[in-house]
Amino acid sequence: MIQTQTQTQIQEALELSKKDVFSIYEEKTNQKLWVKKAKSSGSNLLQRIIYGIFKNPLLLPSENQTPSQSIIYEVQRLEEIFKKFSYVPEVLISNENFMVIVDSGKDLRKIMKKIKDSLEAEKIIYQALDVLIEFHALGFFHGGSQIKNFTMKEDKISMIDFEEKFVGVDIEELQFRDLFLFLISIARLEYDINLQEIIDIYIDKSSKKIFAEKFLRLIESSKIMINLMGNKYIYNLVGKDAQSVYKLFKQLS
Repeated sequence: MIQTQTQTQIQEALELSKKDVFSIYEEKTNQKLWVKKAKSSGSNLLQRIIYGIFKNPLLLPSENQTPSQSIIYEVQRLEEIFKKFSYVPEVLISNENFMVIVDSGKDLRKIMKKIKDSLEAEKIIYQALDVLIEFHALGFFHGGSQIKNFTMKEDKISMIDFEEKFVGVDIEELQFRDLFLFLISIARLEYDINLQEIIDIYIDKSSKKIFAEKFLRLIESSKIMINLMGNKYIYNLVGKDAQSVYKLFKQLS
């Protein structure tokens, strides 16, 4: 239960803060909370066109939502997931303009940037992978499963940011996209991580053997892109996301 003093603090912070997401401290409980403002979400027309041509799961377009629709949808998802899955933050209060959730720690991307030991980094990645596997086993999908949307607090890894909405898309397709996004975000890190091994572990623990076939088909359909990005000039010209996709595909091909 949020204290009256904290509710006043939230209202004042909402009026003053220019950030979409910011933290406050509830003094009585000495608890860190996060306030997330409502903002629109979805995909632009160019992404929808490109996805229609290449069918790359990374580009699967999400539904466009107004700020109020987006925050209400995310709250509903978090509350539904929280009943079955303890690795998401609890929603304390919400309305069509904002929500307040319990702090679940620092995001893994920031944590990983400070880690120098590859073995330690690998351990955290596999821990996050287990959370994703358990999450999928319950029939859920994330929608934005990059490691920046995983958090760690006292060695417990949680997942945040569930505003992405997909309509009429098979859950298995969305889970494959989750795994794909997870791998791409790992490929961006400055570690020598065996991405094929991560896929193998996921498939072994989830029994989703069809994902191996999906990756093979995706690589086959991306051969032109792989060959083009083998050129150093083109590789350096594209952004880090494209470079990460290339790094993943080169390991798997």
